[in-house]
Amino acid sequence: MRRVLKDIGSIYIHCDWHASHYIKCEMDKIFGYDNFQNEFIWYYGGGGASKERWGRKHDVILFYTKGKEWTFNIDAVRIPHKWTDGQKRADGSKRDYDKGKIPDDVFIHHSVMPWGGEKIGYPTQKPEELLEQIIKASSNKGDFVADFFMGGGTTCAVAQELNRKFIGCDISRVASSVTLNRLIRDAEQISGRTASINIDKKDKPLSLELTIKEIPDIRVYYMGVYPIEKFEFIGQKEFEDFILTSYESRRFTGEGEITGVMNAATSVLIGSVKPNESIPEARLKKFVEDILKLRYQENIRMKLKVIAWVFPPSLQRYAKVLENYFFKKNLAVEIELIPINSQLFRKRILEHYQDTSKSEFLLKFISQPSIMDIVYKKVSGLKYKFEAVGARSNNIDGYLINCQWDFNFAGGKFGESEFALMREQKDGKYVAILKAEKEFEKLGRYIVACRVQDNLGGETIKTKGVEIK
Repeated sequence: MRRVLKDIGSIYIHCDWHASHYIKCEMDKIFGYDNFQNEFIWYYGGGGASKERWGRKHDVILFYTKGKEWTFNIDAVRIPHKWTDGQKRADGSKRDYDKGKIPDDVFIHHSVMPWGGEKIGYPTQKPEELLEQIIKASSNKGDFVADFFMGGGTTCAVAQELNRKFIGCDISRVASSVTLNRLIRDAEQISGRTASINIDKKDKPLSLELTIKEIPDIRVYYMGVYPIEKFEFIGQKEFEDFILTSYESRRFTGEGEITGVMNAATSVLIGSVKPNESIPEARLKKFVEDILKLRYQENIRMKLKVIAWVFPPSLQRYAKVLENYFFKKNLAVEIELIPINSQLFRKRILEHYQDTSKSEFLLKFISQPSIMDIVYKKVSGLKYKFEAVGARSNNIDGYLINCQWDFNFAGGKFGESEFALMREQKDGKYVAILKAEKEFEKLGRYIVACRVQDNLGGETIKTKGVEIK
């Protein structure tokens, strides 16, 4: 984070009493002791308190800068004076009450309350006013604001409202999903238009049609954990470049079916970007012919790496036929079929990144979960019960960790924050709650949508038309 921070940039680290002292020591090492500016106290008060110790009613926010000069807009965060008349400064001069008071390093604001309108149900959600003060003080309009542990997306939402560009990251697919819904909802309110989410158009990113106020497009990128179904939305060349980069290979510039080369002995053929499409036997044959014609060298054992999503039994048998041909002709050539979604693919990449341990290297291809059906039953009046039947993860060691519902689904977005986090803790981990109850405002036909996420980042949506009678 220090590397990508601008020289005049700032960083705020939020933590509670468990870890603030440990984090302070590490921040001193990374950013420098002299670049520590404030220990910012967020006092939220309220609620219950133990009778055995002082009430724990504050969190700590550490404020560091990258260098000796930084952005700090003090006039943007001034607060009203306690008195409006009669007070003078120490030198006897009159105070400018209209300008406001320079705030100190204690911010008094209750945590997000259920009745406040902000609450989305995310456990670490912070009040927007807290983030508004920080962003106004340490950035200008048009600047970038980044939150690398975005959770429910409050930082991104406030940055969008304040005309800042933003980057949000999180290892949790649930966090990404909740944040995206929130940003789209807020952007609709800011712009006065309904969001247009092109979920079925492979050549168009998510965009917003705006009339009142211009909002930049919102884009979602995947790093390290790649949903397999998303590859359908990228081009073949981009897919091949991704695989070649992973294998530290370069694109072959000659003609034919050779996609790339790793070294003098190793050539690569990459299959279709479509996860359910295999390499035709004719293409594999042409690949071998091009190797023998363009790259074969005597006294070197040639390695042919064929990388694809799937290898049907017929193609595996054909590869054996080719290997027998090499043996009979005394050709030093071997073929290796490497499924992309396999430990073999991961192992081969790790061989080229010796300085990266298995525990640190993040590269997963994940399948989307499945929902067999949405069933519903009338309770009374306009109140109905819904359940996602047959919902499950399709990944090894996967299980569902969250369920989201929208009972008037339109435009590819989930707009009901009340049903954004349907989960509970069991045995120390979150598991999805697949049932929900909804009381509709009026009779009619609705599109009901259910979205589930698993612990490995997989996500799927099931919709069903229902008649509320």
